[in-house]
Amino acid sequence: MRKGNIIFWSLLILFLVLSLWLVNHRRKSVVCSHIDVIFLDTSDNKLMDEQEVIDVLENAQGKILGTEIGDLNLAVLEDALYQQPPVKHAEVYKTIDGELKVEITQRTPILRIYTDSLSYYIDSYGAVMPLPKKYRPRVLPASGFIRHKSKQIVDLYQLAKYINEHNFWKAQIQQIYVNKKGDIELIPRVGAQTIVLGSIKNMEKKFRKLMALYQYGFKVKDWNKYKQINLKFKNQVVCVKSL
Repeated sequence: MRKGNIIFWSLLILFLVLSLWLVNHRRKSVVCSHIDVIFLDTSDNKLMDEQEVIDVLENAQGKILGTEIGDLNLAVLEDALYQQPPVKHAEVYKTIDGELKVEITQRTPILRIYTDSLSYYIDSYGAVMPLPKKYRPRVLPASGFIRHKSKQIVDLYQLAKYINEHNFWKAQIQQIYVNKKGDIELIPRVGAQTIVLGSIKNMEKKFRKLMALYQYGFKVKDWNKYKQINLKFKNQVVCVKSL
């Protein structure tokens, strides 16, 4: 009886091993019939499209459609995607019916820097992004007397991050400008004033003063009479009238 059980279980294990081998062998011999590119991020700012992703994969692997799925090197494909500046996260996997699934999460640009010789994006983590090949996401622009690879860039990123995290300021501030003195100026969507922030020191306090001016000060006086709002000075807001 015991000998019979041993033979039975041995044959069962052998059968399972052979079945798994046959399934795996068959799976490897299935040719790739479709590439399904899925963008997981919900950002409105498109940085890449499906065809660009496929081009990156084929530059790394060669022809994919019609190739046996088992011959595709997923590590090589993922590495090629991670080398693309717009890609924050990538995952590539195969299905048993010969489909190659590609899941992409894009980085989120929040600021575009313009200097005399360069233009590039800063993403939500403060990383520099070169301009995408096809698309130009519309984000908060910063121009003027900006020095590349300086603390100034870090300050502008911190400012853009603050503005993007507050719905009112995101809607109201349409441009950042750095003047010859190095002072940061904000250009609003509503109102004809230039808002002089100066530096990002005490930034939150400066924006609170500006909000108080919008809520209370301009209810009493017409804000179109002023050409400049200066927030640089401690405990006060200086408004300069238009001529």
